[in-house]
Amino acid sequence: MLSTVVRPSPWVLGDTGLPKDGKHSPGVKRQYSGTMGKIGHCQIGVSVHAVCAKGTVPLEWALVPIQAVRALRAAATAGAGRGGLR
Repeated sequence: MLSTVVRPSPWVLGDTGLPKDGKHSPGVKRQYSGTMGKIGHCQIGVSVHAVCAKGTVPLEWALVPIQAVRALRAAATAGAGRGGLR
């Protein structure tokens, strides 16, 4: 079992913009990407990592529409006042 090997303390959620050209990639929108430092066509990838003293272990990764990322950020912000996400 993973938890007996790395004993993660926090889990980290991260998002990144993946620059895209062309018309065949799903979820591509013209939006701001911190990765590119400007507005451009990109996909948004979200990842979950377990963190411990030895490093990080990726647990899950997915491409998501920007609207879903905004909804998750809003939920996390709202939950922060109640002790975090539940």
